[in-house]
Amino acid sequence: MNYIDCIEKVKNSAKSTLSVTRYEHSVRVAELCARLCKFFGMDEKKGYLAGIGHDICKEMKETQLLQIVKKAGFSISSYEIEKPILLHGKAAFVALKETFSVDDDDVLEAVAVHVVGSPDMCDLAKCLYIADKVEPGRSWITDKYIENLFKMKLDEMLLFVLDSTVSHLLKKGYSISNETQSLLDDLRKKNEKN
Repeated sequence: MNYIDCIEKVKNSAKSTLSVTRYEHSVRVAELCARLCKFFGMDEKKGYLAGIGHDICKEMKETQLLQIVKKAGFSISSYEIEKPILLHGKAAFVALKETFSVDDDDVLEAVAVHVVGSPDMCDLAKCLYIADKVEPGRSWITDKYIENLFKMKLDEMLLFVLDSTVSHLLKKGYSISNETQSLLDDLRKKNEKN
């Protein structure tokens, strides 16, 4: 798979199908994910591809998301049935694989799990999850915040970002998925051992 060609195709598709705001978010996520990958010794191109493709299905109708994800054979949790927008990562997995011939398992996994996380997610998925939550377009993210993140190890960084994301959601009255809670519990256990 030629990552550079694939990135261009996905980027052009995202630019032509997503709103300007969603497209610009995707570019910032791609740039930060690539930076995180480089920092942690991974392939930057994989990070950029995962980032630029992570939200390509975000603006689809909920019925379309359900249809795509069901047809692909993904399991759908009751939490996702209540909030079908959460399926946009799994739908993007399908789009990247079928429309853009992405065959990199790490890229596909990262995109599929970027919404709620997964206890056994690969390192690229961790980078994408972090980048999506703290990309510089988020109003509360400062250069100092990003600088402080880059002083942490990957799992420590993920725990920090996940903890603040979950706290924010709970304060706003939202619930969190079982996958997110399992990931948070696992990261806290690992952190206690270190």
